[in-house]
Amino acid sequence: WHLKKIQASKAWDQTKGATSVIVAVIDGGVQTTHPDLKGKMVSPYNAVTKGKTFKANDHATHVAGIIAATLNTAGGAGVSPNVKIMPINVFTGDSANMYDVANAIRYAADHDADIINMSLGGYYYSYDLHYATEYAKSKGVLIVAAAGNDDTYEETYPASLDGVIGISATNSGDKITQFSNYGYSIDFAAPGEGIYSSINGSKYIALDGTSMESPVVAGVAALILSKNPLMTADQVETVLQKSSVDLGNIGWDGYYGYGRVDAYKALQKTSAP
Repeated sequence: WHLKKIQASKAWDQTKGATSVIVAVIDGGVQTTHPDLKGKMVSPYNAVTKGKTFKANDHATHVAGIIAATLNTAGGAGVSPNVKIMPINVFTGDSANMYDVANAIRYAADHDADIINMSLGGYYYSYDLHYATEYAKSKGVLIVAAAGNDDTYEETYPASLDGVIGISATNSGDKITQFSNYGYSIDFAAPGEGIYSSINGSKYIALDGTSMESPVVAGVAALILSKNPLMTADQVETVLQKSSVDLGNIGWDGYYGYGRVDAYKALQKTSAP
């Protein structure tokens, strides 16, 4: 349902994403051999071990599929099905150290990522994390992060950092979900409930969470950059702002930010290079 909601099929008439656009998925381990993701991986990295291999898990594989699952007859489809994924693991079990996340951000920026998606967060400010996001921004990277799933206005990081696009989750009725965080850090909203995508073991499942809406926005941003690769990160964010469907109070509000993203409208607002 999320692809219909953001008018993805109409957007794909203009572009299905460019193979030159790279989205870094800073998360757990992506199943790089998944039928909907194989052949899309560039510069894999394990920020915990400083190596190139990692154990695949459902969460990261689901996130990667939402962004770039191949448009074929199997499973689901990514918002931007032709772009590349840079899989970066920062987790040991169910937890991640913010130092490793910061290291992952710097790695992505240094290895030509155009967009970083972080479907993760915590409630404690980290200077190292802040510095890393500033570094990535200085290299022209667009950074998107999930707001969190605790139905609270408390700020989470990295979503609340300056220069990071924070995303809340909506349901099929275009209402904020019961679990989504909200507040000053919210820039946009996107579908995040019952989102069907790939998981480890070459399988598929529908999952809920702000982890699912953040990659929807990353995928729309990837479509924008695919149509006009000369755009800066700030220009891409402006297009998202001008093309989002305004929900809740008129203009920006703490539940939906500037509105729920729309892929087709975003490309309509994207100028030719």
